[in-house]
Amino acid sequence: METPIELKEITPEPMTLEDLNLIAKEKGVPNYKPHKRNPILLKILFYLLKVQKYSAYTFSSFLGLHLTSVVIVPGLGVPMLLGQEIFEMSRAVYQSIPYFENLVIIGSSVCHIFSGIGIRIIRNYIKSGQNHHSKLVHEPVIKNDERDDIGLGGITGLIGLGYRKSMISRLIPGLSPLLFSGYLLLPLIGYHFTKFRHIPNVIDGDSSLINLEYITYYLNKSPLEKVGNAINYIALMGLVVVGSYHFVSGFLKLNHKYSLNYKKLGYSFIGGLSILGCISLVRFKSLPLAEGFIGKLFTNYVNYLAV
Repeated sequence: METPIELKEITPEPMTLEDLNLIAKEKGVPNYKPHKRNPILLKILFYLLKVQKYSAYTFSSFLGLHLTSVVIVPGLGVPMLLGQEIFEMSRAVYQSIPYFENLVIIGSSVCHIFSGIGIRIIRNYIKSGQNHHSKLVHEPVIKNDERDDIGLGGITGLIGLGYRKSMISRLIPGLSPLLFSGYLLLPLIGYHFTKFRHIPNVIDGDSSLINLEYITYYLNKSPLEKVGNAINYIALMGLVVVGSYHFVSGFLKLNHKYSLNYKKLGYSFIGGLSILGCISLVRFKSLPLAEGFIGKLFTNYVNYLAV
């Protein structure tokens, strides 16, 4: 008869990353590669995350003023004369501060974009030892609210059925919905900046004559006529929807707000801002075109590009 093995109490010892690497190698894990842990890269990653966070906060000071004057106020049905006054007041706030545009608007945007690119490069390098599959296959329900690849959760998450990995994360491993929305924003912001800021600067040396009436020209007087007008409408509407998603999703992530209630609140904000954006664009499109000197000036602006 075999003697039972005597149980002995032993002192627990934590396993290091090197121990895990050694065990995985000994067990013959397929396609195994040791984890890359470079302290210099980790420190760079730490500071890039700080730059990304605070550049986003810095840009938000301008974004709040701009959205209020061109989306929220017109979307709430405020008379356009009063809306124009609010627009002029908000523009006076950031134009009266020296170097506000160069530092807060352009500078913070550039810092946010390039820090994000740097973060992605470093994280991809660190995760390069992991296996990824790009096929769009069935994914199990995810219970971890903090996963980047679920975004704000989708419909199933909002009604309490758990989360699934987003389609974009399944098609392109490592690309989260937040990151994808940021990439979508780049051409939208570039086009918006070109039409509303760069072209007036090229023609007149500044953009001080741009007002809410210019949006009406932008939506109705494209050189491509109906096709161009539709493109311009979609570009502005896309800027509101994608921008609000990126802002809300990024804000929640930066502040570690992952609960279902915060996700629902985030979708409510995105939906509300999108509705206000749609209403404001419909109002702008239906307004009569400016005439006289301003009308000719706006015509030159919209005709500068082929769209």
